[in-house]
Amino acid sequence: SKSLCIVSWKDKAVSPDQFSEATHSGEFHAESVAQVFVRRRASDGARYGFHLNPRDKNWEIKLDGVPTAKTRVLVRVPSAGAPSAGDTLRLEIRGRTLRGFHKGKEVIAATDESEDRLSAGGAPGMAFFHPGKDFPARIFASWKGGPLPEPAK
Repeated sequence: SKSLCIVSWKDKAVSPDQFSEATHSGEFHAESVAQVFVRRRASDGARYGFHLNPRDKNWEIKLDGVPTAKTRVLVRVPSAGAPSAGDTLRLEIRGRTLRGFHKGKEVIAATDESEDRLSAGGAPGMAFFHPGKDFPARIFASWKGGPLPEPAK
């Protein structure tokens, strides 16, 4: 069996330009889906998420948290290696552009130009599925998120 856990920042007044960053714990399981997300909409849970798909070993940025028929993968790229304990995942969004980072290096980027894009603030956070009986498991050792600083001029 697998279990879902979602943790989201409580402040609703988050800028639309935001980030979510988490570091994997020593209990991270290779078959877990560990996702950082931004702009989670309170009304229906829709969010932009970044994770490694454990089935095909691809990085993905997707519109998630909605019924399967409305879920959209914005971009998928092969991974050079799976995350492990101590690795950091980070997702940033500025305007319509999302950028995903693994261990501080950008590994994926996408721009959502669709009509159903998430354009308002919403909350950053993290979500994970964990296979097995040991739940809750400590998938992430730490998390931080919030508004992105203004770009340097």
